[in-house]
Amino acid sequence: MATLKFNKAPLQRSVELGEVRLDLPPSKSLLIRQIFLETAQWIRSVGPLESEPKDREDLAEDIRSALALTTAIRRHVLAAKRPSLLGVEQSNQVERPNQVERPDQGSEVRWEAGEAGTVMRFGLALLAFAGLGGILQGQGRAHQRPIKGLVDALRALGARIHCLEREGYPPLRLEPSQLHGGRVVLPSNVSSQFASALLLGAVCREVELELHWGPEELLSRPYLDMTLAMLQSSGWSTNAGPYHASLGSYRVTENQALEPEGDWSAATFWILRQAAYPLATTLILSNLNPRSLQGDAVLLGWLSWLAPHLEWVMTPIGSGERGDLTLRVRDGVEVSSPSWENPVANHPAEWEQQGDRWICHAEGIPDMVPALAVWAVLRGLRLEIRGVGHLAYKESNRLQALCDNLQGVGIQCRVIHGEEIVLLVDPDRPWAQQLEGDRRPERGSFRSFGDHRMVMAMSMLAMPGWDIAFDDARVVSKSYPTFWEHWRALGYDLKG
Repeated sequence: MATLKFNKAPLQRSVELGEVRLDLPPSKSLLIRQIFLETAQWIRSVGPLESEPKDREDLAEDIRSALALTTAIRRHVLAAKRPSLLGVEQSNQVERPNQVERPDQGSEVRWEAGEAGTVMRFGLALLAFAGLGGILQGQGRAHQRPIKGLVDALRALGARIHCLEREGYPPLRLEPSQLHGGRVVLPSNVSSQFASALLLGAVCREVELELHWGPEELLSRPYLDMTLAMLQSSGWSTNAGPYHASLGSYRVTENQALEPEGDWSAATFWILRQAAYPLATTLILSNLNPRSLQGDAVLLGWLSWLAPHLEWVMTPIGSGERGDLTLRVRDGVEVSSPSWENPVANHPAEWEQQGDRWICHAEGIPDMVPALAVWAVLRGLRLEIRGVGHLAYKESNRLQALCDNLQGVGIQCRVIHGEEIVLLVDPDRPWAQQLEGDRRPERGSFRSFGDHRMVMAMSMLAMPGWDIAFDDARVVSKSYPTFWEHWRALGYDLKG
């Protein structure tokens, strides 16, 4: 167990720390798409191996998994052009993931996607369109995350894919195939990652592709829009509407390098905690793009309504769109329980009020859901979060994991199964008051369930004088390797 504890003695309010700056990790969603897009475009021309992306230990594990898989694909494609390279590469690689096997060994190539669902989906489509065979496998819960909609779409385009354990789930065996373009219909109740995977994979064969779905929108639509925008900036013609997206022809264009920007999903934990119970008088979150393609950037538009006790400003960095977000507690605000004035007025489009509860429609912001649930606990707000059924298939069953952890510290939380799946968080008082009352939990002991966002969300409950413990605090490295260092900057230590 690892324990997060406020390290100031005598105990102070954490807001007395003054100004704290946190340098956020780069956007995982943007970087992984960039890695796969660059690899697909490389396959079209089979450029030099020296141009492959380099691994970096400071990057999130999911990004490193994307780099490892795409690097292995590049090596295999290049080796097919220059067979002598296989022997050279093989002599230097012993028991490494994504190892390129010698053709005369009679064994299949094993492609490793790690624990990242995005890498598994994008990797499957890229391997299929590139005409490569082998077994694609993952780690952790990767084999429990459904992929049937993408498998069916690739089969319709000519791919020969076999599910090795159960239909619609990894691991998968691919036979080398020549995929064609054309029209494909996706179920409307699946992740937009399926559509993104198909569009990115089709780049390496330069085939036109039409994707259709309906009658409902794809889940997490903002991330499909991110993919389409990146394709357009790289020279590909695209077209999209509420129920379709297409990839057309390519024109040579001056490649617009993607500016690295901070991860809005990582920022949500700090923003929502600062909005409910401030961590510092002034909190600065670095390198965020206010017009980002990341879905969770919508939180910036909620701030004036969500946190009227905060003054916020975006300070530009250089000549681009990126900036540092400064969240400052207004003078005269009681930081232990800042009021929420006129919450009904001018609420964002994603929110509505029904009776004594607020409702958030979270279809486009799945990664923010754990932080939103804990924000409601901090606020003492009855919150219903809709559009969350697919969260059962994340690194954990994220809905049940949230309920188990919150119920363990006396917070009512349940998953409602009806026409749609809903998460209901129902605290009876703000968290600071809960810790002062007769039902104060002695200490919070939380399970990670192998889920990075679960640990980051539960850490939001940390308070001076109330320690919290995790069975596995290391899982945050999947998306945010410096997370605990940032808590340290805010006056907390993780020990154990």
